[in-house]
Amino acid sequence: MTKHLVGAFVETLKDPLFVVKKRYKGEWQHVYYKPFKDENGHYHLASFILDKDGELVHKTFFEIENLSKIKELLKVPDANLLYMKQ
Repeated sequence: MTKHLVGAFVETLKDPLFVVKKRYKGEWQHVYYKPFKDENGHYHLASFILDKDGELVHKTFFEIENLSKIKELLKVPDANLLYMKQ
C-alpha cells in the first residue's frame, strides 16, 4: 500500500464525516466515512473503514461518481448513527 493511502486511512479514523453502526456479513461493525478531494476541490475518492472490536477488518477507496453506497449507509436508525461531523 502506498504511503498516501495509509495516511488517508488514518485521516478517516481521526476525522470522519460520519460513523455508523451497521451489519456487515452478519456482524455489527462501525463504518467510518470521509470523502477526499483533489487540488481543485472536486471530490473523487471516499474511504470506508470497517472497525470490528477496535480492529480494522476492511479498508477500501472508491470513486464518488455514485453516491448510492453513501446514501445507503445514512439510512440507518438514529441509534446507529454514532457520529456526524457538524
